[in-house]
Amino acid sequence: MSELTKIILTSSLTILGGVIIFSITRFVERFYIIPMDNLNKLRGQVSHKIILHRNKFGNTNLTAEEKDEISNDFRKLSSELRSKVYLIKNYRLLSCLNLILPREDVFVASRELMGLSNSFFQDNQQKHDNRIEKIEKNLSIST
Repeated sequence: MSELTKIILTSSLTILGGVIIFSITRFVERFYIIPMDNLNKLRGQVSHKIILHRNKFGNTNLTAEEKDEISNDFRKLSSELRSKVYLIKNYRLLSCLNLILPREDVFVASRELMGLSNSFFQDNQQKHDNRIEKIEKNLSIST
């Protein structure tokens, strides 16, 4: 094998290896890292909305428009939580490796957010606090 052939072969294999590594990292980023990051950002949004609206639960002085807006905020967060779980490939494996929250915990938090949305108008602070506590526990957040 001539020296020129060795150089061309080495260069070609180096470029091919670089393309393969680049492709693998883009795949992992697109199907694992970005969806996991989006779920974590959504956990932050849940914490934010709870802190923002906590003093308004059961408040009868709010207008119907304000009540609907707050109720819809929690409903949207609930549905987004569920949808984010389905976007993450091999969720169960990642959960077993403790890289992400267990699916059941996310679903419990989603259910409790929906409950907050539905019961927002009721003047039952203890019920709201219990729901918020479950959300905090299951999403590993604090408010």
